[in-house]
Amino acid sequence: MKSPDSLAPGIYGYMFLMAGVIAGFIFLSLLFQIAGFLFLLLYALVFQRDALSRMARWPLIIFAVTVLSVSAIHLESGAEEYLKINIEPSGILLGLHMLMRAVSIFIAAQIFSVRVPVLDLTRLADAIGMRGFGFSLGVAFHMLPEVHSIARETRDALKLRGNFRIHRIHATKQWLIAILVQLIQRSDEVVSAARTRGFGSGKRYRYFPEWHAGDSLIVTVIIVAFILDSVLL
Repeated sequence: MKSPDSLAPGIYGYMFLMAGVIAGFIFLSLLFQIAGFLFLLLYALVFQRDALSRMARWPLIIFAVTVLSVSAIHLESGAEEYLKINIEPSGILLGLHMLMRAVSIFIAAQIFSVRVPVLDLTRLADAIGMRGFGFSLGVAFHMLPEVHSIARETRDALKLRGNFRIHRIHATKQWLIAILVQLIQRSDEVVSAARTRGFGSGKRYRYFPEWHAGDSLIVTVIIVAFILDSVLL
């Protein structure tokens, strides 16, 4: 029996996974969207649990509560000019659908940013004539975990100094400025490292990354989902 690591996809599988999540919420019916969401959660549990652990944060919880509240609450102006608040079941379902879409894209982006090497993405883009695009896209996706790490470390440092207890608004400004400064420094380091290694110069090579068994699994699931949706519904 093959281990989960042997079924892990390569760059093609993760590209199809990202594209399939976005296209699925546009073209597929609600039933297949829910099935795809459950498949994505199961896939993340097996291959990339870090993508789910990053979701258990207060900002995401606040985002979920906000989306459900805004979509569920229906405001009406009565005859006495008092504001009436009604809870609409259809609004709750709409909020859950929006939340499912946001969480799915977030998980797919996190998986792509962690599992896809920048070198493979760069070589693939160069091979199809899009020189430089793969490197830029790979660095941009790989900055997502970096942003999360920088934000957490900076927040912890400000908390240890007691800034959030004394001046909460001022501490929040300091936190955002510190994140921006560190991201600029990190970007400058990446560019300097790329120039040192001769990125963008020299002879071009047509290199296509290897196709893995996990790539076939993801592509098959996506194609079957679209075919069944068009046939059954």
